[in-house]
Amino acid sequence: MKNILFSIIFISIAAGWIAVSCNMDEPIVNDGTEVAETAETLTVALSQSTLNLTKGESVTLTIVSNISSASSEASWTSSNSAVASVNQTGTITAIAKGSATITVAVNSLSAACIVTVSDNSVTATSVTLSPTTATLSSVGQTTQLTTTITPANATNVTYTWSSSNTAVATISQSGLVTAVGNGTAIITVKTNDGLTATSTITVSITSSTTKYTINTSSCTGCGKCLSACPYGAITISNRKAYIDQSKCNACGKCYSKCGHGAIVKTVSSN
Repeated sequence: MKNILFSIIFISIAAGWIAVSCNMDEPIVNDGTEVAETAETLTVALSQSTLNLTKGESVTLTIVSNISSASSEASWTSSNSAVASVNQTGTITAIAKGSATITVAVNSLSAACIVTVSDNSVTATSVTLSPTTATLSSVGQTTQLTTTITPANATNVTYTWSSSNTAVATISQSGLVTAVGNGTAIITVKTNDGLTATSTITVSITSSTTKYTINTSSCTGCGKCLSACPYGAITISNRKAYIDQSKCNACGKCYSKCGHGAIVKTVSSN
């Protein structure tokens, strides 16, 4: 009987020792599950996923990432650089109306922003010139033409000027007319959208003729005018001076020398 009891006790102790030994080989987990080690997930995103810009506007996007070197390793591209361009610091510039996708790539990861560009320009509908007519009376005389565009807030308007007859009047690209010779010229201004306006320029150049004659009633025949004339146009007969108009050059030297007011100066316009 004692031997049987001893055997039972021994077997119980041995079974307990084996159970403890087995449990020591397994990790101890509070919730009864095995502990697993996991790596951090790398991400790349942009500060904005959509942008609405107007032509000429610029915006810089920021990379949002848990990769410390994301900014230095980033590569930026635009799906349509004619609409929106991007440099390698993430600055987007709106070029023309339309849509483009801006993409940043960091290693094998990427993020995108959809950019919509609107055109805020205003189209001109008409152009006029002021004055519409002008008359110039001497070579080299000028007059300034001024354009008026409708609507007044029209944008991106440029002008090209031309003259129908540059022998009469020329026109600068700032709208300044210069008289060249007698006649009529049509000055035309044309916008880059094809709008036109005209101004009629008349050039009427006037000249004057100076003529010297003798008032014989005042002439004493002193001869001072005779000695002053370098062209031999003056003769004296019967103590009266006479001027040969075919030889006279209207220099006025005889007029200056006469002390009796006998030489008459006449200026006429042509």
